[in-house]
Amino acid sequence: MAYQYEVKVIKSKNGSTANSIRIQKRSAFDECTDASGGYIIRTSHTDWDCKTVAQTYWRLGEIEQTFRTMKSDLSLRPIYHRKKLRIEAHLFLYILAFHTAHLIRSKLRDHQIHSSWGSIKVKLNHQNRVTTILPQNEIYCILLKQDAKLKPFAQKVFKAMGLRLGRKPRQKANRKGRANLEKTPN
Repeated sequence: MAYQYEVKVIKSKNGSTANSIRIQKRSAFDECTDASGGYIIRTSHTDWDCKTVAQTYWRLGEIEQTFRTMKSDLSLRPIYHRKKLRIEAHLFLYILAFHTAHLIRSKLRDHQIHSSWGSIKVKLNHQNRVTTILPQNEIYCILLKQDAKLKPFAQKVFKAMGLRLGRKPRQKANRKGRANLEKTPN
């Protein structure tokens, strides 16, 4: 708002103190310029250029937004644990999840995908995989994995992350019987 006003300090006769302050709205500003906005970023890093300061500011905003999204996804608050060790474990898992999200976003950024974590999560939320296990006998089963058809954004993300889609049937051996067939790894 300071650009809309002119501030004059009228000094006293001896010149060491202010006698009065006069504030006057500049006439050059109208409703159109009132609607324009701006902000100032303060930093203690005097050796940084403007671009570095702005990138750091935006990255901080991304980190805070990711934390907010993940806090609701992981139900971080309230923490129902009472023992210090369990609380620390809960927070540690949360930090690991955040670092995983950060690594994913960094890899996607290398492939020109600059979406926020919340946006990525919403866009990929409809991606499904149906796994069918067909027991053949006590030892073998056929494991069928069918992915839903990917939308263009999901295709771009999967390609950037180097993920394969499981479309080929595979035969898995299970020596402990059919009861454990569902626990076979991908």
